Amino acid sequence: MSEEWLATESFERAHRIISAINTLSIHAKLTMAGVGDTASPEEIAEAREQLGSFLDRFEHVVSEVEENQEAPVLGVDPGLNMLAQQFVASKHRWPRSILYDISLDRFKQLVQSENTSDLPQLVDCLRALRSLVEQNTHSDVVGVLGEL
Repeated sequence: MSEEWLATESFERAHRIISAINTLSIHAKLTMAGVGDTASPEEIAEAREQLGSFLDRFEHVVSEVEENQEAPVLGVDPGLNMLAQQFVASKHRWPRSILYDISLDRFKQLVQSENTSDLPQLVDCLRALRSLVEQNTHSDVVGVLGEL
């Protein structure tokens, strides 16, 4: 696989993840404010599915990185491996989001939850994940679009 292809694939994955994060974040914030959401239930379900699938893969890569931070995870594209390394490193920084204090399994539960009491925690986790993904995509953007 070429570097350009990997960068393109990573860029597209990041775009899908950020889109799902935005959909769920807007939905959660509007729900907390008691305002109706313009997103359809199908769009919300698709965003939950997209983010849940990503978190399943990401959880596996993070556990591998936590075991050995020096070695890349075999069979995983470099962008996802780098994202997992940044995630693990962020767990040891201060201040940090609740995302780094809960398990990824708990985050997946929050993504699927219909319970309004889970929404503030979900919004905080989504904000932190979006920030992490956006920071990680800069090299992919340069790889796909060139230096701007």
